[in-house]
Amino acid sequence: MRRTLLFLLLFSSLFALPLQARPKPVVIKLATLAPKGTTWANHLYAMAKEVKKATKGRVKFRIYPGGVMGEEPDVLNKMRSGQLHAGVFTGVILGEIFPDSRVLELPLVFKSYEEVDYVRDRLLPDLQ
Repeated sequence: MRRTLLFLLLFSSLFALPLQARPKPVVIKLATLAPKGTTWANHLYAMAKEVKKATKGRVKFRIYPGGVMGEEPDVLNKMRSGQLHAGVFTGVILGEIFPDSRVLELPLVFKSYEEVDYVRDRLLPDLQ
């Protein structure tokens, strides 16, 4: 009888121990105007797949393609309010955030690709 009680006590204590909980994956919500099936969208889905694989499922992307989250200003506002975590933008909206970035869009300003690389490398820290 005593052994049975001891066994039941030990056995029931196993259920009282917390099970090792798997942490919930981090889900990054990303919006883009690029429609599903386009090169841009396909690259985003490929990136999401690589990140999921590299993090063993701990980081995932939920991609909202085709402007379903609104136009670029809407996406930016949703990022500011925390509804979205990321967005893919054109130079127009990036120029509103950081006007100096528009220099990369000017035609015939650079004499060579080396000059483009030089300017981009100098601007990149401010763009990140």
